[in-house]
Amino acid sequence: MRSSRRSFLQASAALGAGLVTARVGFEPRIARAAGAPKKLLTIYVPGGWMPSYFFVPLSKKGIETLLPATPGEIPLIANQAPGGFTPSMVRSLATGAEIDPGPNAPSQPIRVPRMWDEASLAAGQPDAKKENPLSEQKGLPTRAHGWAWRHYKLWEQCVVVHGVDQQTAAHASGVISMMSGAAGPTYRSPALHSIVANHFYGATKEQRALPCVVVGDAPMPNPMSLPASSAPTQVGSIGSLANLLSDHSDYQWEGLRERTLRPATSYAGQPAGEIALTDLEAYALEAAKRHRGSTTEGTDLLLQKLHDGLGSVSKLIARDTVTLLEKTKGLEHLLTEPPYWAAAPQQGPFVVEQFGYDIADQWKDSVDLALRFLKSNLSTSVALSCLGPGNFYFDTHGSSPGAHFVKLWPTMEVIGRILGEMKNSPGTSGSGSLLDETLVVIWSEFARTWPHAGDHWPTTSVVFAGGGVASDLMLGGYDEVNFGKGSSPTGNPVSLLDEGGSKISRPPTSGDVVFTALRALDIPASDFFIPGGPGEILGVRKP
Repeated sequence: MRSSRRSFLQASAALGAGLVTARVGFEPRIARAAGAPKKLLTIYVPGGWMPSYFFVPLSKKGIETLLPATPGEIPLIANQAPGGFTPSMVRSLATGAEIDPGPNAPSQPIRVPRMWDEASLAAGQPDAKKENPLSEQKGLPTRAHGWAWRHYKLWEQCVVVHGVDQQTAAHASGVISMMSGAAGPTYRSPALHSIVANHFYGATKEQRALPCVVVGDAPMPNPMSLPASSAPTQVGSIGSLANLLSDHSDYQWEGLRERTLRPATSYAGQPAGEIALTDLEAYALEAAKRHRGSTTEGTDLLLQKLHDGLGSVSKLIARDTVTLLEKTKGLEHLLTEPPYWAAAPQQGPFVVEQFGYDIADQWKDSVDLALRFLKSNLSTSVALSCLGPGNFYFDTHGSSPGAHFVKLWPTMEVIGRILGEMKNSPGTSGSGSLLDETLVVIWSEFARTWPHAGDHWPTTSVVFAGGGVASDLMLGGYDEVNFGKGSSPTGNPVSLLDEGGSKISRPPTSGDVVFTALRALDIPASDFFIPGGPGEILGVRKP
């Protein structure tokens, strides 16, 4: 029993790192990579969003019914604030065609309100003073928000699932539901990120030294009983990582950097290749092994974990993964792309105009760091958070009509630019783009009540993008027919393949979202368990 446990801990603690193969040059059009993606990026919009303000699943009649005008208020669909939209502006993202799917349509192409003047943006000369040509409301100005999704043709690898039941309207429980597929005050199954990191660890441990990474304030995945290799590492900056996993600092490492390649043994004394160690590290490893079997089983287990953990950290420091991260360019192509956001390069690629002034470039550092982990091939799972402009938290209780809306659109523009950078970056496998080899899931803990995003509502939408994802599709929706006056709509049924392989139809849940993400990454259902009987949402994976 002790031997098997020892092997388990040793495998879980070994976070080896290797040099990454040379990157190839940027090509604007990159062929799709074959096979399923092998990386995960999640983008969390914190506070509870209203995704239907961007990806609109409603029929024209549904818009009129679910977004009504209230006496004395401006209807949301004709909001006077910059960026408001009218029903005629809701068009196909891909073609610009006006589509009315009818109430409770099971699927439809991706539709968004076209808030931009396409001609001026395509020419790289935006005119914010120009009236939007699609607007039914005179004087409604054009805005560039959302244009990145059109410019980078992101519909080519994008499916939106509407009407997802998070099974809770509480923030903490909603985050757990989003991350693991099962709502509750505590985790009942490992987070998606940890399952993915654990699954790919065996084949990638020589390259992906930090399998599961949380950038900044994104929610922390809980690995539960999975091996330590699937546990998250929270990173606020490269500098903070350098203090932990490099010997760059003279204050910490002067006189202690010299390493000698020495024969390595496991905690049990079995040969384990060679390892480059400092004298201090070699002493600590041997000291831990000297106490093996002379104390209690619990202490012995702790010493083994310390031994194996120190050995793995020594490998990371010796191979200098921090320098590799420093040399990798995160934000790269957005700085040289010709569209409107490159017009003021001194402000960076993420300045977003709203209400006539420029928002500070608040997203740049966290986005750049997340992209470095993916581009350097140091990580399998990366969690990123994307607040609204001015660090806006989308918990809009009692806000005026449209307050949530005018913050969501610039945020979705930023997310579109992140995906555009990934689509224009070569992958690390030698073929395809970084977006081809990465599954991107965009989500929040729940949605808001209709029509004005006032309070918590458990029925939401989730966006799948990137490798292995089908093209230009919205699945499910919100019940436009069977909802009571003053209430908010619930989700419509979608087709699923349950755990036993049977085809069923019901409104989707957060468990279905996590299950579908794992299947999109080609992880067998036998390798994980999500409570509640989830299934794969049919249509998300590329045929």
